[in-house]
Amino acid sequence: MSYTKDIYYAKCSTTSDYEFIVDSSSPTTCPYHGGALSSTPVIANTNNLYSSRITNNYVDNFRGNSFTKLFTSKLNGVKNCVLREVRIISKKYGNTTSYDVRIIDINNNKIIAEITSLTNESDSIITITDTDINNLPYDDSIMEIQIKANGSNGKEKNVSVSEVEFIHESLR
Repeated sequence: MSYTKDIYYAKCSTTSDYEFIVDSSSPTTCPYHGGALSSTPVIANTNNLYSSRITNNYVDNFRGNSFTKLFTSKLNGVKNCVLREVRIISKKYGNTTSYDVRIIDINNNKIIAEITSLTNESDSIITITDTDINNLPYDDSIMEIQIKANGSNGKEKNVSVSEVEFIHESLR
């Protein structure tokens, strides 16, 4: 798979270490520790893709129209690897007109990815690519997968998630 964001390797002026920076163009500042770069960014040579898969049948019944926590999992920080892609096998049924999926970095309270208005009624692979993945933490963190079922308030709405797979690229 080809990704839209590259992994750059550069030295930050505020630290004595080189850091990996994920961006769609050559960075000019250090996003994790602030300040300017003290070296010219180069694209890192990494082809070490690996995945971690969480398989379970998460079925939730919803009555409101707000995001609900489905589960939490460890998220490796950019100092070790980069989250490149998330694949979710899910479907809606019942009174659900559509559903949204969101991934939150709990430690830093930031949205990493969000995909909205999904309408599939049979198990489908929903792919969130690196174009839609942002705010990756530098250090390891806890991420939360959230689901929001959209439809008539007061009526039971259903979303089923049978598998979540995280595609990482190892940096070290």
